[in-house]
Amino acid sequence: MFEYTQVHASRTNDKFSTPYILVDLNWNDFGYYTLFELYKVIHNGINKKIAVLNCVDSDNPTRTGNSVLKNPTTIIHDIDSAIKMLLFMPYQERIQAINSLNIVFDLNLIKNNIHKSILRDNNFLSFQMIQQEIQNIILLPFDINNILPQITNILSNNQTDL
Repeated sequence: MFEYTQVHASRTNDKFSTPYILVDLNWNDFGYYTLFELYKVIHNGINKKIAVLNCVDSDNPTRTGNSVLKNPTTIIHDIDSAIKMLLFMPYQERIQAINSLNIVFDLNLIKNNIHKSILRDNNFLSFQMIQQEIQNIILLPFDINNILPQITNILSNNQTDL
């Protein structure tokens, strides 16, 4: 199960007992509040931003900012977010996040009236192509997050062999 706490942006550096926090940026995009950030809780109020997400509450698409998402449908906003999710989240957690946040990779699965908020200045076709790349990255069945500490250790000790 993918555990997270939804919070207001002012609480980004607070301490949480869940492994992730979903930060509502309370950003009004063409009348919709869809912009969120996903943070991985490291320890003692140190939280690492790993993704920008657009979340639409299927039960309340015109929800105002700071109201709790009850039935989210989510789009990963950009390729950088997908790469960070790959780097910082084990494969199983990425799959659990897809299920829990109802992450979709096709804007057609979200009601048309919200497209303007999610697309911003992108056209529909290029956005869909980017979503395919994001899906390919997110669904890679690797736990790269386990390799990063080893690489960091090797680089910090000036070792020449990986």
